[in-house]
Amino acid sequence: KNSLKSIYKEFKSLYDNGTFEGVLPEKINRTKKRKIIRTFIIQNEKFNAEGVFEKLKSRLVANGAQMDPATYTDTKSPTVGLVMLFIMSAIGAKEGREVATFDIGNAFVKADMKGEEEVLVALDKLSTAILIKIDSSYEKFVNRNGEIVVKLNKALYGCVQSARLWFDTLTAELRSYGYVHNSHDPCVMNKTVDGKQSTLLIHVDDIKVLSQIKGEVKMLYDCLLKRFEKVTYHDGLKHNYLGMTFDYSTAGSVLVNMLGFENDLVKDWNLIFKHPGNKKASAASPAQNNIFEKGESELIDDERKALFHSFSMRLAYLAKRVKPEISVPVSYLATQVMMPNEGDWRKLDRVIRYIENNLGSGITLRANIRNKTITVTGYIDAAFGCHDDGKSHTGVLITIGNGPVFVRSIKQKIVTKSSTEAELVALSDEAGTLLHVKEFIREQGYSVELVVAQDNQSTITLVNEDKQVSLRTKHINVRYFWLRERIKNRELEVKYVP
Repeated sequence: KNSLKSIYKEFKSLYDNGTFEGVLPEKINRTKKRKIIRTFIIQNEKFNAEGVFEKLKSRLVANGAQMDPATYTDTKSPTVGLVMLFIMSAIGAKEGREVATFDIGNAFVKADMKGEEEVLVALDKLSTAILIKIDSSYEKFVNRNGEIVVKLNKALYGCVQSARLWFDTLTAELRSYGYVHNSHDPCVMNKTVDGKQSTLLIHVDDIKVLSQIKGEVKMLYDCLLKRFEKVTYHDGLKHNYLGMTFDYSTAGSVLVNMLGFENDLVKDWNLIFKHPGNKKASAASPAQNNIFEKGESELIDDERKALFHSFSMRLAYLAKRVKPEISVPVSYLATQVMMPNEGDWRKLDRVIRYIENNLGSGITLRANIRNKTITVTGYIDAAFGCHDDGKSHTGVLITIGNGPVFVRSIKQKIVTKSSTEAELVALSDEAGTLLHVKEFIREQGYSVELVVAQDNQSTITLVNEDKQVSLRTKHINVRYFWLRERIKNRELEVKYVP
């Protein structure tokens, strides 16, 4: 009963928005028949970031796999970068900005398909029956299969061009309100009034606002509501955004966690993994010192192999956001998904046991801003020759005060011959991210001091001193000269940190 109500609500919304119009069966020639796209209904139970049930959501989706991508030259639709989201959340907390989140309902169908190639989609018998119940005039469009073919007037979820059409529609509207794109991330938009800034972060139909401008949040909400009709608005100190909870309760900082996601992960794993004697296990750290040692244990069976892959990817999602301390074991597990053994299975279990012991801990971000100047510090390190194939491992953490806005732990792609070379590779491979962060913050209106923290004094001497060096391999040589050029141009500074 609830399922049918949810589907009816979805179709009523599509109908009210003028998403489609019926096409008479006799008007569809053989050429058009070959281009008809099937549709299906997806139903999801929606929970907030803390795991609390909100509603059952139904969505009509077109099978975009049936569309010829060569027909559509521009289908890319960006979403806000995670590092930009964390940076602006930290800045917003430090400056005491008003924070709000908007969710625009049925977003894609607010985007016009005028000027696009005609798209015909087929509705199945259930969808047809519901549409006729909403508007009986659609009975004349029913074909011999008991289905209706409709022409899309608005973008529908699943169509290859829909995301791009929606992004263009939304950002055009925001530009008309005075917002301007940050050229280093088009999903970050700013408006300045009397030296005060309001910043929008865009992820499809979810918008996070951090504003210094008095009354801007309410005015923006009213404008969006007038244009898009269905907009959910949330203010206060605690926000669910992109599956994460942002808690601004402590002045000057923001706590970010994913308690709901972690609870589901642990619950699902506990249904699968049983310890000897069913004893409750725990882990004080996410990995032991032998994390990179493959060992000689037996390969696991295909069923557990699929589970290993799935849980490793879920952990990678978590590590990238609010559990950076599991990045090292997760980077190893990701390399073993094709042929995991019993030892790898136990390593996976240890990471999840660690999460179970630290549910909801997350990260706390604080921005260090003095006289409109932000210091960006990148801690870059390498573990030399720690992998079985002789390759080294890179770790990087970027902060703008306290707490990580970016973390990566990754196996290096080349074999190096010394710890100095390994550190040089780590520096050159990760410095580009630091420079991107620097330019983004600068365009947000702040001065930036960029420091690279490094613990290998031989590497620091190598990149800081302008003298002839003997780097006998081309791939190391190129990295060295690229880094030297950045340092000579004062784009970054490398400092020794034990």
